[in-house]
Amino acid sequence: MGILVTFRHMKASEALKQHCINQIRKLRQHVRRLSKVEAILSPAKKGMAMVEMLVSAGRARIQGQNTSEDMYTSINQTVYKVGTQLHKRQSKLRGKRHAHARTKKE
Repeated sequence: MGILVTFRHMKASEALKQHCINQIRKLRQHVRRLSKVEAILSPAKKGMAMVEMLVSAGRARIQGQNTSEDMYTSINQTVYKVGTQLHKRQSKLRGKRHAHARTKKE
């Protein structure tokens, strides 16, 4: 899994980068095949922090974005949003597989 953390219009901080990577690694519990995760960290208007995440998992491309006053909070909330989307996608796929198996048996 490739993880790319980009800082836009701000100085790169090793602590922020490590926190972002550790949070992104938690997404593996939802999907086994995460091929690429790109996180873009940038300051927004009036002291706000914005995080945008682009996740490639198999054929799916999932995007999440969040803005808050603290960069760490933005990272956590964005990872939560992306994780929710991945979980929802996986449960839909599992439902389709199980429904297909049930129709074959009958």
